Amino acid sequence: MNKICSSAASPSRLNLSFYLQRKKRIAGDHRKVSVRSTISQPTMQDVPSSTRPNGHSARWKRRFADAMHGIATAARDQESLWIHFAFAVAVVVLCVFLQVDAWQWCVLATCVAIVISLELVNSAIERLVKTLHPEHDAGLAETLHMAAGAVLVAAIGSAVVGLIVFIPPFVRLFN
Repeated sequence: MNKICSSAASPSRLNLSFYLQRKKRIAGDHRKVSVRSTISQPTMQDVPSSTRPNGHSARWKRRFADAMHGIATAARDQESLWIHFAFAVAVVVLCVFLQVDAWQWCVLATCVAIVISLELVNSAIERLVKTLHPEHDAGLAETLHMAAGAVLVAAIGSAVVGLIVFIPPFVRLFN
């Protein structure tokens, strides 16, 4: 039997091995952990409920909580995210006031989600670079500029979409 299909490579054993390697890394032990050598050592009580076979809902709840914590952290630390949130609220108010069609709501909601998502990614990249490499580095600075440029491109594109959607109802409103 090849190694990919062997029982040592089953998903539950790999998850357990990953958990043990992570636990050792956190504890400061950087020795390699073998799947076969560790599989008989721990018991299910040693493994958090989120990684147990029937702990899928707990795992998803934890992931959702982690994601919400990330958004809250970015909102606390990044002024530019609040600017994007303000524009998102303005878009919703204009959609309600101008009574745009459902497909226009969808397009604008997608634009808002893309801009805010890219801002979150940009914030994560900034924090990662500043944490791992606190000294200024020209190559890393260019990387940060590219990530910020991605947010700018998405914001400009979203503004254009907003103008295309909102100008016709404004023209009808004032005619």
